[in-house]
Amino acid sequence: MEKIDLIALAEALERYAQGNLKLEKFFDMTVNYFRCKCFDRTNLERRPPVSLCLRDPDHVFTLKPGYRSATKRRQQDGSMVFKEYGQMQFESVYIDCVSITELPPQDGRQVLQHTKACKLRLDESGRLSHHGAWYYRYAPSAVDEFVKVVNEFILFPWQILSRSKNRCCCCGKWLTDDVSRSRGIGPECLRSAALCFGEPRN
Repeated sequence: MEKIDLIALAEALERYAQGNLKLEKFFDMTVNYFRCKCFDRTNLERRPPVSLCLRDPDHVFTLKPGYRSATKRRQQDGSMVFKEYGQMQFESVYIDCVSITELPPQDGRQVLQHTKACKLRLDESGRLSHHGAWYYRYAPSAVDEFVKVVNEFILFPWQILSRSKNRCCCCGKWLTDDVSRSRGIGPECLRSAALCFGEPRN
């Protein structure tokens, strides 16, 4: 991992100190969706595949709720049983930011390079903070673009979701029909998304 540029980090995050109200609204929208997806999930043995993938032309932002891992204990006969099941935690949303760079085509095909930019944490008060990796070459612009996507998503969620043409932006499964591709969401995730973000227009 590259050395964190603390000045660039501070400058990038400070720019959004006055935008907490929008970030707080975005937090509420995403956490409501995560709660909806996890409503009937109990006795969790591992983290469920619950996420939300948002895009702009040059970045992919993957959002996930917190999760406390399950713990096990060994019985006298040597077998392992769950001491405590895993638990979803909705106090924070964690964001993996990936930068996309277009490389020279190969054999006439588009080539895209995906590079980790940074990891962020958004809490219920709308505070955006650094959480883990921070690659100073890509991170400041990724944070800038993430906040732009947030502002657009609050107003036009389905427009942002529809940017995912090949995989469902909720579960990551391949989209196989034209209607799902136009929405960016597959049929299995459509109901939860519609409940939280409103009905899609198509």
